[in-house]
Amino acid sequence: MANSATMVGNEDHLYDCTEASGALLDSVGSKNSTSGTTPSGDGTKRTFDGVNDFVEWTVAQNPWNVASARSGYMYLKWLDATDSSTTLYIAAPGGPDFLGLGITYKGSTKTVGFDLNNVDGNSTSIVLPREFTNTEMIAIAWSYNEPADHASFAIRSDEGLYATDTFTEGATPSSTELNVGNNSGATYANFELHEMGAVNDYTTDGGVLETVFDLLGEDMALTDGLVRWYTLDETTGTTITDSGSDGSDVTLSGTTADVITETGQVGTALSPDGVNDAMTNGALSLVDVGMTQDLSFSLWFKNVSPAGGDILFMAALSDNDNGFKIRYESAAYITCAFEVGGTFLGNRIVDNAWTVDGSWHQILVTYNASSGIVTTYYDGSASDAGGNGGGLGGASVTGLSIGCNPNSGENCDVALDEVCVWNRILTADEITEAYNLGDAGQPINGTLSSGVGDRGLTLKETILLKLR
Repeated sequence: MANSATMVGNEDHLYDCTEASGALLDSVGSKNSTSGTTPSGDGTKRTFDGVNDFVEWTVAQNPWNVASARSGYMYLKWLDATDSSTTLYIAAPGGPDFLGLGITYKGSTKTVGFDLNNVDGNSTSIVLPREFTNTEMIAIAWSYNEPADHASFAIRSDEGLYATDTFTEGATPSSTELNVGNNSGATYANFELHEMGAVNDYTTDGGVLETVFDLLGEDMALTDGLVRWYTLDETTGTTITDSGSDGSDVTLSGTTADVITETGQVGTALSPDGVNDAMTNGALSLVDVGMTQDLSFSLWFKNVSPAGGDILFMAALSDNDNGFKIRYESAAYITCAFEVGGTFLGNRIVDNAWTVDGSWHQILVTYNASSGIVTTYYDGSASDAGGNGGGLGGASVTGLSIGCNPNSGENCDVALDEVCVWNRILTADEITEAYNLGDAGQPINGTLSSGVGDRGLTLKETILLKLR
C-alpha cells in the first residue's frame, strides 16, 4: 500500500457500519470492537447520540496499533452543529501514546486537531473556513510515514468544506486501546459514522487527499490544492492577480507598459524585457515552512532572447538554503535548482533549450517532502538531462518571483504564461492533463482531460479539439 494513490479499496480493516447494533465489525480483517455503549444502526450508519454512546477496541484488537497501521479515514456526518464552545471528540486514544487517531473537533475555534503522539506534543490543528453543519457529509483521512517522521491529513465535505495540512512527528508511539465517540470518559460526540478504514502502511500526501475525494464520490481536479495560479491575462496596471486559494497577488515593476503584450498559450502572457521587469510577492508558505510539505509547480514559456542566468520562476527563504528556481544556464540548458536545508536536489531539465522556435513549452516540477525526490517534466513527459541543478546561489531572496531574481539582476527575456503552484504532488494522470489542457489552449480548470477513466476524452476527440 505504501505510496498508493488512495486508501479506498486498499483497506486492511474496514468498518462499513451496516450493523443494527452491537460491535462495529471489521469486514476485511478481524479487528472487531470489543466493548462500549454501542450506537444504534440502520444498516447504513451507526449514530452516536452525544450522551453516552462510544465504542472501544482493546490493544490487541486496535486496528491502528503501532506495529502495523499508518493510515486511515473516517466518513461521517456531524449532528451537533449548535455547540461552539466544547471540545467534541470524533475519535481519540485510550492512553497517552497512540499512533493513529487523536482527532478532535472544536466549533468555537473552527478547528480539527490531529494528535499522533500526546507525549512529545507533536500535534497540529487545521483551522477550517467555517464550522461543520449538521447536513454535510465529511471525509477525513490521514497518514503517518514513520521513517520520515511525516504526517499528513485532509478534510473535505460535500458542501464545499476543504482543508489539508502536514506536520512532523518526532517520536515513536506505543500501542494502546482505541476509543471512538468520546475521550475515555470525557465529552461524548454526536455524529453519524458511515465508514471507517485502516491501512497497514503509509500513503503519500497526494494519496491522503485523493482518499477524501473518493469517499465523497468525487474526482480530484487540477484546481484542488492549487495555492497559486497566475494566469497573466492582465493587460494594464501593475497587479498580477493570484487566482489560487492563497489570493496572493504579485506586484509588477519596471517598464510595465509593454510587459503583457504577448499572445499567450492561454489568453495573454507576460513578456518581460530582460532588463528591469520584475514580478514579486513577499511570501510562499510552502517554502516558508522550510520545504517540509509536498508541492508541484508549472509554467509555460516561449523563447524570445534567452541568455544564461535568466530566471523563469523562483521562490526562496532569506537563508538561501531552502527554495527553488527555474533558470537558463550559459550552456543553453534549463535547470531546476532545488535546495532543502542546504542540500541540492534539482537537476537539468532539458538541453539545447535556447532555440527560438516560436513555440510554447511547459515545465512542471514535483517535490516529495518525505523522500526528498524532485521530478521534472518537459512538455508533459518526465525529463532529466543529467547533472545536478545546483543550489539557489546569488543574493538572498525572500518570497516568490516570476521572471527575475529581484536581488541579483537575473531578469529574463522570455515570454511566460500560466504559472501554478500546488500544495500536493500531482498524479501522473494530472501531469498529462495539465499539459494537454495548455497544449489545447485551455486553462487548468478547463474540460479537456488526459483520456484517463470516465473524466477523459478519447484520443480522436482530443485531436479534433486541438484542431479547432
